[in-house]
Amino acid sequence: MIKIIRRFFLISIFAISCVFSDAQTLNDTIPKEDIPEVSSLDRIADMFTFEKPRATISIYPTCTYEELSGVAIGIMPVIQFKSRDTTLLSDQKRPTALIPRLSYSTKGQLDLDFTFVMFTQNGWNVSSFLWYSDYQTAFYGIGNNATDGAFSPYKMKNLVFNGELAKQLSNESFLGLRYDLNVAKISDTYGDVLNPSINGYDGGVTFGLGPIYKYDSRNNVFFPEKGSYHQAYAVFYPKFFGNENSFAQATVDLRKYCSIGNSNNVLAFQGYASFTFGEAPFYQLPMIANKILMRGINHPHMFIDDHAWLARAEYRKYLWWRVSGTLFTELGNNFGAEGNHMFENVKYSYGAGFRFQLVPDKKIHFRADLGFGPKGESALYFTVLEAF
Repeated sequence: MIKIIRRFFLISIFAISCVFSDAQTLNDTIPKEDIPEVSSLDRIADMFTFEKPRATISIYPTCTYEELSGVAIGIMPVIQFKSRDTTLLSDQKRPTALIPRLSYSTKGQLDLDFTFVMFTQNGWNVSSFLWYSDYQTAFYGIGNNATDGAFSPYKMKNLVFNGELAKQLSNESFLGLRYDLNVAKISDTYGDVLNPSINGYDGGVTFGLGPIYKYDSRNNVFFPEKGSYHQAYAVFYPKFFGNENSFAQATVDLRKYCSIGNSNNVLAFQGYASFTFGEAPFYQLPMIANKILMRGINHPHMFIDDHAWLARAEYRKYLWWRVSGTLFTELGNNFGAEGNHMFENVKYSYGAGFRFQLVPDKKIHFRADLGFGPKGESALYFTVLEAF
Protein backbone atom coordinates (compact mmCIF):
# COMPACT_ATOMS: atom_id res chain seq x y z
CA MET A 1 0.00 0.00 0.00
CA ILE A 2 2.91 2.35 0.68
CA LYS A 3 4.07 1.71 -2.89
CA ILE A 4 0.62 2.65 -4.23
CA ILE A 5 0.61 5.93 -2.29
CA ARG A 6 4.16 6.70 -3.39
CA ARG A 7 3.26 6.11 -7.06
CA PHE A 8 0.17 8.29 -6.70
CA PHE A 9 2.22 11.21 -5.38
CA LEU A 10 4.97 10.71 -7.97
CA ILE A 11 2.40 10.78 -10.79
CA SER A 12 0.78 13.89 -9.29
CA ILE A 13 4.14 15.68 -8.89
CA PHE A 14 5.14 14.76 -12.45
CA ALA A 15 1.83 16.08 -13.83
CA ILE A 16 2.15 19.32 -11.85
CA SER A 17 5.75 19.86 -13.01
CA CYS A 18 4.67 19.38 -16.63
CA VAL A 19 1.87 21.88 -16.13
CA PHE A 20 4.20 24.50 -14.65
CA SER A 21 6.66 23.97 -17.51
CA ASP A 22 3.98 24.38 -20.18
CA ALA A 23 2.40 27.33 -18.40
CA GLN A 24 5.74 29.16 -18.18
CA THR A 25 6.46 28.53 -21.88
CA LEU A 26 3.00 29.76 -22.83
CA ASN A 27 3.28 32.93 -20.73
CA ASP A 28 6.65 33.75 -22.32
CA THR A 29 5.16 33.64 -25.83
CA ILE A 30 2.08 35.84 -25.24
CA PRO A 31 2.49 39.64 -25.46
CA LYS A 32 1.52 41.30 -22.18
CA GLU A 33 -0.95 43.60 -23.90
CA ASP A 34 -2.90 40.53 -25.13
CA ILE A 35 -3.40 39.07 -21.65
CA PRO A 36 -6.89 39.97 -20.32
CA GLU A 37 -7.41 41.59 -16.93
CA VAL A 38 -8.52 39.25 -14.16
CA SER A 39 -9.78 39.96 -10.66
CA SER A 40 -7.80 39.30 -7.51
CA LEU A 41 -10.17 36.45 -6.64
CA ASP A 42 -9.54 34.86 -10.04
CA ARG A 43 -5.80 35.11 -9.48
CA ILE A 44 -6.11 33.34 -6.12
CA ALA A 45 -8.36 30.61 -7.54
CA ASP A 46 -6.12 30.14 -10.56
CA MET A 47 -3.21 29.31 -8.27
CA PHE A 48 -4.84 25.86 -8.08
CA THR A 49 -5.59 25.60 -11.82
CA PHE A 50 -3.12 24.99 -14.63
CA GLU A 51 -3.80 25.19 -18.36
CA LYS A 52 -2.08 22.81 -20.77
CA PRO A 53 -2.63 22.59 -24.53
CA ARG A 54 -4.59 19.33 -24.15
CA ALA A 55 -6.01 19.61 -20.62
CA THR A 56 -7.03 21.84 -17.73
CA ILE A 57 -5.82 20.62 -14.33
CA SER A 58 -7.20 21.84 -11.01
CA ILE A 59 -5.75 20.61 -7.71
CA TYR A 60 -7.79 21.05 -4.55
CA PRO A 61 -7.82 19.65 -1.00
CA THR A 62 -10.69 17.47 0.20
CA CYS A 63 -12.26 16.88 3.59
CA THR A 64 -15.04 14.58 4.78
CA TYR A 65 -16.43 13.59 8.17
CA GLU A 66 -18.18 10.39 9.18
CA GLU A 67 -18.72 9.09 12.69
CA LEU A 68 -16.65 5.90 12.35
CA SER A 69 -13.90 7.17 10.02
CA GLY A 70 -13.45 10.60 11.61
CA VAL A 71 -12.12 13.57 9.66
CA ALA A 72 -10.49 12.61 6.35
CA ILE A 73 -8.09 15.01 4.62
CA GLY A 74 -6.85 14.50 1.08
CA ILE A 75 -5.97 15.84 -2.34
CA MET A 76 -8.02 15.66 -5.54
CA PRO A 77 -6.68 16.73 -8.94
CA VAL A 78 -9.38 17.31 -11.59
CA ILE A 79 -8.12 16.83 -15.15
CA GLN A 80 -10.45 17.90 -17.95
CA PHE A 81 -9.20 17.01 -21.42
CA LYS A 82 -9.65 19.23 -24.47
CA SER A 83 -10.69 18.05 -27.90
CA ARG A 84 -8.36 18.68 -30.82
CA ASP A 85 -11.39 19.96 -32.69
CA THR A 86 -12.18 23.21 -30.87
CA THR A 87 -15.49 23.58 -32.72
CA LEU A 88 -17.06 20.54 -31.04
CA LEU A 89 -19.85 21.28 -28.59
CA SER A 90 -19.07 18.01 -26.76
CA ASP A 91 -16.28 19.72 -24.83
CA GLN A 92 -18.94 21.76 -23.03
CA LYS A 93 -21.92 19.40 -22.99
CA ARG A 94 -20.09 16.06 -22.65
CA PRO A 95 -16.46 16.69 -21.66
CA THR A 96 -13.84 14.04 -20.93
CA ALA A 97 -12.42 14.14 -17.40
CA LEU A 98 -10.21 12.16 -15.02
CA ILE A 99 -10.57 12.75 -11.27
CA PRO A 100 -8.17 10.93 -8.93
CA ARG A 101 -8.50 11.32 -5.15
CA LEU A 102 -6.37 10.30 -2.17
CA SER A 103 -7.42 10.79 1.47
CA TYR A 104 -6.51 9.59 4.94
CA SER A 105 -8.61 9.97 8.07
CA THR A 106 -7.88 10.64 11.72
CA LYS A 107 -9.00 7.09 12.49
CA GLY A 108 -6.72 5.44 9.95
CA GLN A 109 -9.03 5.11 6.92
CA LEU A 110 -7.26 5.18 3.54
CA ASP A 111 -9.17 5.99 0.33
CA LEU A 112 -7.74 6.05 -3.18
CA ASP A 113 -10.04 6.35 -6.19
CA PHE A 114 -10.15 7.35 -9.85
CA THR A 115 -13.24 8.55 -11.73
CA PHE A 116 -13.00 8.65 -15.53
CA VAL A 117 -15.64 9.87 -18.01
CA MET A 118 -14.99 9.98 -21.76
CA PHE A 119 -17.13 10.80 -24.79
CA THR A 120 -15.48 10.06 -28.13
CA GLN A 121 -16.15 11.83 -31.43
CA ASN A 122 -17.48 8.59 -32.97
CA GLY A 123 -20.20 8.14 -30.35
CA TRP A 124 -18.71 5.97 -27.60
CA ASN A 125 -19.11 6.71 -23.90
CA VAL A 126 -16.72 5.20 -21.35
CA SER A 127 -17.40 5.69 -17.62
CA SER A 128 -15.20 3.99 -15.03
CA PHE A 129 -14.71 4.13 -11.28
CA LEU A 130 -11.75 2.51 -9.50
CA TRP A 131 -11.66 2.61 -5.70
CA TYR A 132 -9.40 1.11 -3.04
CA SER A 133 -10.17 1.58 0.63
CA ASP A 134 -8.73 0.26 3.87
CA TYR A 135 -11.04 1.27 6.71
CA GLN A 136 -12.87 0.47 9.93
CA THR A 137 -16.64 0.25 9.59
CA ALA A 138 -19.61 -1.52 11.17
CA PHE A 139 -22.42 -3.93 10.32
CA TYR A 140 -25.82 -3.00 11.77
CA GLY A 141 -27.76 -5.91 10.37
CA ILE A 142 -29.92 -6.23 7.28
CA GLY A 143 -33.20 -4.32 7.34
CA ASN A 144 -34.55 -0.82 7.88
CA ASN A 145 -34.44 -0.81 11.71
CA ALA A 146 -30.67 -0.98 12.10
CA THR A 147 -30.37 1.78 14.70
CA ASP A 148 -32.64 -0.11 17.10
CA GLY A 149 -30.11 -2.89 17.73
CA ALA A 150 -26.45 -3.70 18.25
CA PHE A 151 -23.71 -3.61 15.65
CA SER A 152 -20.45 -5.39 14.84
CA PRO A 153 -17.35 -3.31 14.08
CA TYR A 154 -15.01 -4.81 11.50
CA LYS A 155 -12.06 -3.89 9.30
CA MET A 156 -12.41 -4.01 5.53
CA LYS A 157 -10.02 -3.80 2.61
CA ASN A 158 -12.03 -3.22 -0.55
CA LEU A 159 -11.15 -2.89 -4.24
CA VAL A 160 -14.00 -1.85 -6.55
CA PHE A 161 -13.84 -1.40 -10.32
CA ASN A 162 -17.07 -0.70 -12.17
CA GLY A 163 -18.51 1.34 -15.03
CA GLU A 164 -19.91 1.00 -18.50
CA LEU A 165 -19.05 1.05 -22.18
CA ALA A 166 -21.94 2.40 -24.24
CA LYS A 167 -22.52 3.25 -27.90
CA GLN A 168 -24.54 6.29 -28.92
CA LEU A 169 -27.72 5.26 -30.78
CA SER A 170 -28.98 8.81 -31.29
CA ASN A 171 -28.06 12.23 -29.99
CA GLU A 172 -29.60 11.37 -26.60
CA SER A 173 -29.67 7.55 -26.35
CA PHE A 174 -26.91 5.10 -25.43
CA LEU A 175 -26.88 1.30 -25.22
CA GLY A 176 -24.02 -0.68 -23.76
CA LEU A 177 -22.49 -3.05 -21.26
CA ARG A 178 -22.05 -2.48 -17.53
CA TYR A 179 -19.36 -4.30 -15.53
CA ASP A 180 -18.66 -4.63 -11.81
CA LEU A 181 -15.69 -6.17 -9.96
CA ASN A 182 -15.59 -6.21 -6.16
CA VAL A 183 -12.75 -7.67 -4.08
CA ALA A 184 -13.27 -7.54 -0.30
CA LYS A 185 -11.31 -8.80 2.69
CA ILE A 186 -12.95 -8.56 6.14
CA SER A 187 -11.09 -9.04 9.42
CA ASP A 188 -11.08 -8.02 13.10
CA THR A 189 -14.82 -8.56 13.48
CA TYR A 190 -16.27 -7.97 16.96
CA GLY A 191 -19.71 -8.87 18.26
CA ASP A 192 -22.14 -11.41 16.87
CA VAL A 193 -24.30 -9.23 14.62
CA LEU A 194 -21.91 -10.00 11.75
CA ASN A 195 -21.48 -13.79 11.89
CA PRO A 196 -20.81 -16.71 9.50
CA SER A 197 -24.52 -16.99 8.64
CA ILE A 198 -24.30 -13.63 6.81
CA ASN A 199 -23.35 -13.83 3.11
CA GLY A 200 -19.95 -12.20 2.63
CA TYR A 201 -19.00 -12.60 6.32
CA ASP A 202 -15.27 -12.78 5.53
CA GLY A 203 -15.28 -10.98 2.16
CA GLY A 204 -14.77 -12.50 -1.26
CA VAL A 205 -14.59 -11.71 -4.97
CA THR A 206 -17.59 -10.97 -7.19
CA PHE A 207 -17.77 -10.11 -10.88
CA GLY A 208 -20.82 -9.24 -12.95
CA LEU A 209 -21.88 -8.07 -16.41
CA GLY A 210 -25.13 -6.80 -17.84
CA PRO A 211 -26.88 -4.42 -20.25
CA ILE A 212 -27.36 -0.70 -19.67
CA TYR A 213 -29.55 1.87 -21.45
CA LYS A 214 -29.12 5.62 -20.96
CA TYR A 215 -31.13 8.61 -22.15
CA ASP A 216 -29.26 11.89 -21.76
CA SER A 217 -30.63 15.28 -22.86
CA ARG A 218 -28.74 17.36 -20.26
CA ASN A 219 -27.03 20.52 -21.47
CA ASN A 220 -23.98 19.52 -19.38
CA VAL A 221 -23.16 16.15 -17.80
CA PHE A 222 -21.39 17.61 -14.74
CA PHE A 223 -23.66 20.55 -13.81
CA PRO A 224 -26.91 20.38 -15.81
CA GLU A 225 -29.28 23.33 -15.92
CA LYS A 226 -31.94 21.67 -18.06
CA GLY A 227 -32.78 18.33 -19.60
CA SER A 228 -33.14 14.76 -18.36
CA TYR A 229 -30.91 11.84 -17.52
CA HIS A 230 -32.42 8.37 -17.24
CA GLN A 231 -30.63 5.06 -16.97
CA ALA A 232 -31.64 1.46 -16.39
CA TYR A 233 -29.30 -1.49 -16.05
CA ALA A 234 -29.11 -5.05 -14.79
CA VAL A 235 -25.92 -6.81 -13.66
CA PHE A 236 -25.72 -10.61 -13.38
CA TYR A 237 -23.23 -12.42 -11.11
CA PRO A 238 -23.43 -16.13 -12.08
CA LYS A 239 -21.32 -18.83 -10.46
CA PHE A 240 -19.51 -19.58 -13.71
CA PHE A 241 -17.93 -16.09 -13.43
CA GLY A 242 -16.22 -17.37 -10.28
CA ASN A 243 -18.75 -15.98 -7.79
CA GLU A 244 -19.38 -18.00 -4.62
CA ASN A 245 -23.13 -17.36 -4.91
CA SER A 246 -25.31 -16.44 -7.86
CA PHE A 247 -27.24 -13.17 -7.72
CA ALA A 248 -28.40 -10.26 -9.85
CA GLN A 249 -29.10 -6.56 -9.36
CA ALA A 250 -31.35 -4.20 -11.33
CA THR A 251 -31.30 -0.41 -11.02
CA VAL A 252 -33.47 2.42 -12.37
CA ASP A 253 -32.29 6.04 -12.05
CA LEU A 254 -34.49 8.92 -13.30
CA ARG A 255 -33.35 12.57 -13.15
CA LYS A 256 -34.89 15.84 -14.33
CA TYR A 257 -33.40 19.36 -14.38
CA CYS A 258 -35.21 22.62 -15.09
CA SER A 259 -34.27 26.29 -14.92
CA ILE A 260 -36.53 28.76 -13.15
CA GLY A 261 -36.54 31.95 -15.16
CA ASN A 262 -32.88 31.63 -16.12
CA SER A 263 -29.89 29.34 -15.62
CA ASN A 264 -29.05 31.01 -12.28
CA ASN A 265 -31.89 29.10 -10.61
CA VAL A 266 -32.14 25.34 -11.17
CA LEU A 267 -34.39 22.66 -9.72
CA ALA A 268 -33.10 19.08 -9.82
CA PHE A 269 -35.17 15.95 -9.12
CA GLN A 270 -34.24 12.29 -8.84
CA GLY A 271 -36.07 9.01 -8.41
CA TYR A 272 -33.89 5.95 -7.81
CA ALA A 273 -34.53 2.27 -7.08
CA SER A 274 -32.26 -0.76 -6.84
CA PHE A 275 -33.31 -4.41 -6.49
CA THR A 276 -31.28 -7.51 -5.57
CA PHE A 277 -32.25 -11.10 -6.36
CA GLY A 278 -30.32 -14.10 -5.08
CA GLU A 279 -27.60 -14.41 -2.45
CA ALA A 280 -25.50 -11.24 -2.63
CA PRO A 281 -22.79 -10.51 -0.05
CA PHE A 282 -24.04 -8.03 2.53
CA TYR A 283 -21.57 -5.31 1.47
CA GLN A 284 -23.06 -5.28 -2.03
CA LEU A 285 -26.67 -4.87 -0.95
CA PRO A 286 -28.23 -1.51 -1.88
CA MET A 287 -27.61 1.31 0.58
CA ILE A 288 -29.33 4.67 0.88
CA ALA A 289 -26.64 6.78 2.55
CA ASN A 290 -23.32 8.20 1.32
CA LYS A 291 -21.96 11.34 -0.35
CA ILE A 292 -24.05 10.79 -3.51
CA LEU A 293 -27.22 9.36 -1.91
CA MET A 294 -28.81 10.52 1.37
CA ARG A 295 -26.27 13.00 2.68
CA GLY A 296 -27.61 13.42 6.22
CA ILE A 297 -27.09 9.84 7.47
CA ASN A 298 -23.55 9.67 8.78
CA HIS A 299 -22.84 5.99 8.21
CA PRO A 300 -23.23 4.52 4.70
CA HIS A 301 -23.74 0.94 5.94
CA MET A 302 -26.32 1.76 8.60
CA PHE A 303 -29.24 0.82 6.34
CA ILE A 304 -28.81 -2.03 3.83
CA ASP A 305 -31.32 -4.51 2.47
CA ASP A 306 -32.27 -6.44 -0.67
CA HIS A 307 -33.97 -3.42 -2.22
CA ALA A 308 -33.78 0.37 -1.87
CA TRP A 309 -35.50 3.48 -3.18
CA LEU A 310 -34.74 7.19 -3.03
CA ALA A 311 -36.64 10.35 -4.03
CA ARG A 312 -35.22 13.85 -3.67
CA ALA A 313 -35.17 17.43 -4.84
CA GLU A 314 -32.45 20.07 -4.84
CA TYR A 315 -32.52 23.82 -5.48
CA ARG A 316 -29.31 25.23 -6.98
CA LYS A 317 -28.74 28.98 -6.94
CA TYR A 318 -25.91 30.92 -8.57
CA LEU A 319 -24.76 33.52 -6.02
CA TRP A 320 -21.67 35.40 -7.17
CA TRP A 321 -18.45 35.01 -9.17
CA ARG A 322 -17.84 31.21 -9.27
CA VAL A 323 -19.94 30.52 -6.16
CA SER A 324 -23.33 28.79 -5.95
CA GLY A 325 -25.46 27.43 -3.11
CA THR A 326 -27.89 24.53 -2.78
CA LEU A 327 -30.74 23.37 -0.57
CA PHE A 328 -31.79 19.71 -0.66
CA THR A 329 -34.33 17.33 0.82
CA GLU A 330 -34.33 13.54 0.46
CA LEU A 331 -36.56 10.56 1.27
CA GLY A 332 -35.48 6.94 1.04
CA ASN A 333 -35.76 3.45 2.46
CA ASN A 334 -34.47 -0.12 2.28
CA PHE A 335 -36.82 -3.10 2.28
CA GLY A 336 -37.12 -6.80 1.52
CA ALA A 337 -35.64 -8.66 4.48
CA GLU A 338 -38.11 -10.33 6.82
CA GLY A 339 -41.03 -8.86 4.90
CA ASN A 340 -40.16 -5.20 5.48
CA HIS A 341 -42.46 -2.93 3.49
CA MET A 342 -41.00 -0.27 1.20
CA PHE A 343 -42.83 2.51 3.08
CA GLU A 344 -42.13 1.15 6.57
CA ASN A 345 -39.80 3.43 8.59
CA VAL A 346 -39.05 5.78 5.71
CA LYS A 347 -35.87 7.82 6.29
CA TYR A 348 -35.41 11.51 5.51
CA SER A 349 -32.45 13.83 5.10
CA TYR A 350 -32.06 17.53 4.41
CA GLY A 351 -29.33 20.12 4.23
CA ALA A 352 -27.48 22.81 2.35
CA GLY A 353 -24.42 22.96 0.15
CA PHE A 354 -21.72 25.22 -1.23
CA ARG A 355 -20.42 25.04 -4.81
CA PHE A 356 -17.26 26.52 -6.32
CA GLN A 357 -16.64 26.36 -10.07
CA LEU A 358 -13.06 25.15 -10.50
CA VAL A 359 -12.45 26.68 -13.95
CA PRO A 360 -14.34 29.76 -15.25
CA ASP A 361 -15.55 28.23 -18.54
CA LYS A 362 -16.05 24.67 -17.26
CA LYS A 363 -18.90 23.14 -15.25
CA ILE A 364 -16.95 20.98 -12.79
CA HIS A 365 -17.62 22.16 -9.24
CA PHE A 366 -16.00 21.68 -5.86
CA ARG A 367 -18.85 20.55 -3.59
CA ALA A 368 -19.41 20.94 0.15
CA ASP A 369 -22.62 19.46 1.61
CA LEU A 370 -23.85 19.47 5.21
CA GLY A 371 -26.76 17.09 5.75
CA PHE A 372 -28.95 16.20 8.72
CA GLY A 373 -30.65 12.84 9.27
CA PRO A 374 -33.69 11.37 11.06
CA LYS A 375 -31.94 10.57 14.36
CA GLY A 376 -30.38 14.01 14.81
CA GLU A 377 -27.13 12.91 13.17
CA SER A 378 -25.24 14.97 10.59
CA ALA A 379 -22.62 14.39 7.89
CA LEU A 380 -20.24 16.76 6.11
CA TYR A 381 -18.74 16.07 2.66
CA PHE A 382 -16.18 17.97 0.58
CA THR A 383 -15.76 16.50 -2.89
CA VAL A 384 -16.11 17.18 -6.63
CA LEU A 385 -19.15 16.64 -8.92
CA GLU A 386 -22.80 16.84 -8.02
CA ALA A 387 -24.57 14.13 -6.04
CA PHE A 388 -26.95 13.74 -8.99
